[in-house]
Amino acid sequence: MEGRPCGSPTLPSQARFRQLHMSDADRRSERRYNAQGPLKLFFEDPSPQEIIGQLMDYSTSGFRAVHAYTALHTGQVVDFRHAVAGGKARVMWNRIAGDRVETGFFVIR
Repeated sequence: MEGRPCGSPTLPSQARFRQLHMSDADRRSERRYNAQGPLKLFFEDPSPQEIIGQLMDYSTSGFRAVHAYTALHTGQVVDFRHAVAGGKARVMWNRIAGDRVETGFFVIR
């Protein structure tokens, strides 16, 4: 059987090594702009809700916000309004720490 001797570590290529050690900001394909200001989220499913939060940053295709609504879930579509834009967005991820929820949104229109 050919291959590497048992116990020899497999090392990643230089390119793969750099990719593994890049920060999330380094991997983004779009520039993010810091932002502050009120944010409103609206949705009907499972029941009508209006959530007030704060915009943290934005790009041409999404934004990040902080709020206190822990039941917002990945894949959920919301209407949004903030100082930079308004429209519909999909929840891509949530990070919950106590009563603080940080959410990443992808703008769909």
